[in-house]
Amino acid sequence: MEKRNDGLAVTIARLRGSISDEVLIFAAIFFSALPYVGAIGFSSDDWAFLQIYDSAKAGGAGPILHMGLQTPSPERPLHGLYLSSLFLLFGINPLPQHLVNTGVIALSGAVLFRLLKELKAPRDLAFASAILFGFLPQLTTLRLWYATFQIGLSALLLLYCARLELRFARQGGGWRKVLALTCTAGSLALYETTAPLLATAALGAAWIRARRSTPARWIPPLAMALPNLLLIAGGLAMKRLVTDRLHDSLSLVDQLKANFWTFWDPAFDWRATAGLGDETAGHRPPP
Repeated sequence: MEKRNDGLAVTIARLRGSISDEVLIFAAIFFSALPYVGAIGFSSDDWAFLQIYDSAKAGGAGPILHMGLQTPSPERPLHGLYLSSLFLLFGINPLPQHLVNTGVIALSGAVLFRLLKELKAPRDLAFASAILFGFLPQLTTLRLWYATFQIGLSALLLLYCARLELRFARQGGGWRKVLALTCTAGSLALYETTAPLLATAALGAAWIRARRSTPARWIPPLAMALPNLLLIAGGLAMKRLVTDRLHDSLSLVDQLKANFWTFWDPAFDWRATAGLGDETAGHRPPP
């Protein structure tokens, strides 16, 4: 019996050694969703977007994708293009669409693990962090709401951009920088809230590149980060110009001040005024 147990332990150890950590993380996040993913369906804004895409299906793929560039919003062109592409592939069948979204979230966990490892984090800490990331309750909306699928894809591009910037800082390679800028543009075109993290990734890579030079030289690395910062600033400015979602008479500075104080207001109920059940703007504390 003892020899049999030893043989089983050796077999498990060999099997474990043949499977990478990234595959295990992806599988853990992806397969954990299988018990419920088939029962999610569509809800809320999902039906409005699907109806718009469905109204264009008589013309084939072109009109559907063109409609996606405008719906849900023109300032996030890849958002609608992603949703309309899923509709083009799967129609109003929710299961494969939710499986694709779950796969994107699971892949983000694997990329996060590789990023943490490349940042010299211990393997156990990187593995646990990636697994916890995949099971965060904050991801509930991303898992359930077709209208927010772009957030997961935007996060995936953000993480991959950070990996590319880190490798560019350490190993060079112009193609890495070009891919990082492409991921930056894609992430912003999906969901602009990644902008601060994208800027942090570029500046962090510049800091690493400067520290690796002897003596430390700051101007060339910062110059390498300048295209990222210009792309981010230009993308945000363009979104501001083309958006049709702003119906507030306040200036941009006043809006940012109001958002800041709202964030720190302990009496503000995000579930009631910023959740799926209420599309109103909520109260606005004095700046």
